[in-house]
Amino acid sequence: MSERMEMNVPNGKYVKRILRRGLQGEDVRWLQECLDELNQTYKYCPVRSLQASGYYGDTTHQFVKFFQYWTDLLPDGFYERRTHDALEATYKNYLAELGAMLQSTTAASKPIYR
Repeated sequence: MSERMEMNVPNGKYVKRILRRGLQGEDVRWLQECLDELNQTYKYCPVRSLQASGYYGDTTHQFVKFFQYWTDLLPDGFYERRTHDALEATYKNYLAELGAMLQSTTAASKPIYR
């Protein structure tokens, strides 16, 4: 593997290789779960849902391309370092928004005592 390709390999907790069509594994399943969860909120991909099968097929490829386009990356369908970094940042923002929403819902449901 050339040095340039090695620099593009995701260095996350769950993904340690460039993911592309035809691959399978727990890292692909993790990617599918993240992409599907984010799409339920942000609707970046017109496909309704992504099944977490662990196989990187055409639907996963399409989801990755739509996510890349949505985050201003080159939509090539490869899950590499830049896409990983964008997914991680988007997911962190999503969790922060979800936490804030849950916190405000909890605060609104508390009875006010006088």
